[in-house]
Amino acid sequence: MKIERNKSCPCGSGKKYKN
Repeated sequence: MKIERNKSCPCGSGKKYKN
């Protein structure tokens, strides 16, 4: 699942977008 909305939230898949 591409959750790009969670880039600000290190939750689950959001860790990938933590930057």
